[in-house]
Amino acid sequence: MVDIAGWCSKFGGWNQSQCRCIVSHESGGNANAVNQNRGGSLDVGVWQVNTINWNACSGGRAPCNPSTNLGCAIDVWKWGGGSFKLWSTCGVCGACRGESGMNPDWDGTFPEGYDATRPVPLEFQETALNFTQVKVAKKMEWA
Repeated sequence: MVDIAGWCSKFGGWNQSQCRCIVSHESGGNANAVNQNRGGSLDVGVWQVNTINWNACSGGRAPCNPSTNLGCAIDVWKWGGGSFKLWSTCGVCGACRGESGMNPDWDGTFPEGYDATRPVPLEFQETALNFTQVKVAKKMEWA
């Protein structure tokens, strides 16, 4: 079991209350949680990252380590336009709309070890959050 609030706070980009809700409903903080879906895919770890994402976020391996799972969750959040809309529990957490999934105070930084240059899968390129735009917008606010 991991501290849900502690792991959510490792990334300042997402809405913290939504993250805590998603993790609570997905895994309850169980880093070893595994769920087999009807179609045969698996969801694993704290954020219950689905099999279809493993190639893009963890080299095809199950992201069972909480740090790897966090990196994959950031990717999936990014692919959802900076929202939790790609999680099946987004509705119960009020997190299905992209505009409410970001922390407005985020400075555009990522957790140590996260590869922000990892390519976005083709199917998410139109919806993925553009982090360059976020950083430019923040710099303009600070000017």
